[in-house]
Amino acid sequence: MTFSSAVILGTGSLPLTVAAALKTAGLSPVIFDTGEKPSAFLERRCENLSLPYETPEIQALFQQLSGISEPTLLISAINPRILPAIVLSNPFLTAINCHQALLPRHPGRNAEMWAIFEGDKETGITWHRLTAEVDSGEILIQKSFPLTEKHTAYLVFQEQIRLAGKAFKELLPGLLNGTVKWWPQPLIRDRKLHFSRELPAGGFLNPDWDAKKISAFLRSMDYQILSVVPKPKLLLDATCFTWKKYRITEEQRFPEGISFEDTSLWIQKENHLFELCNYKKENV
Repeated sequence: MTFSSAVILGTGSLPLTVAAALKTAGLSPVIFDTGEKPSAFLERRCENLSLPYETPEIQALFQQLSGISEPTLLISAINPRILPAIVLSNPFLTAINCHQALLPRHPGRNAEMWAIFEGDKETGITWHRLTAEVDSGEILIQKSFPLTEKHTAYLVFQEQIRLAGKAFKELLPGLLNGTVKWWPQPLIRDRKLHFSRELPAGGFLNPDWDAKKISAFLRSMDYQILSVVPKPKLLLDATCFTWKKYRITEEQRFPEGISFEDTSLWIQKENHLFELCNYKKENV
């Protein structure tokens, strides 16, 4: 075995899948919950599975990781924190990260959102080496699946988590015995790093878009129960509209453009109808 210990940084369900695989392989990992706030779900599952679980102060965690002095596998699994050089330069650490895209496409935050909005034909996950430049390290393994016009950000994210767990189990034996192959990311001219504050079109739906783009916008910002991005908005004259949910159907019901009926705002684009349900007005 190449490593004496393992640490997992992240939140949600993926750290649990990773920890289970590591335990099966003979390691006793510690899970550090690095989410924006502690996850009651993750804590409860760790307790049920007898997995060490900690909610560290982030700077203290970085100092702790920088001081590790035995060969350690560090797994970043849905971890929103960027690891500083003091951690990544530790020669005893082999650090890998799961990214929710097919790198080098969509480095940075909320990659599943951008894949939908930009009309990608497929997406997936990448396990790669953690380096000082975000999401630029050598690739270990990738898994992909086709994107359809039914995919929302939530559905894509759920499939990515499933694939990430499967991929980690596949690559783990090679990591532990030192035979895993790494390969550099292809260079692309238009590589753009996405930040958490960025939203498609600034978070505003443009009613002048065609039906395909409106659909992509609505689905890209649809995380359902997950609090990932703010609610999308629509600006008409000096009034800002938000809505609770939306529906997309193929039908011709209204004249082309925007209509109001009951508590819904409707956008008719050729044979596509977009219903923004239970809308609210906000003055700009």
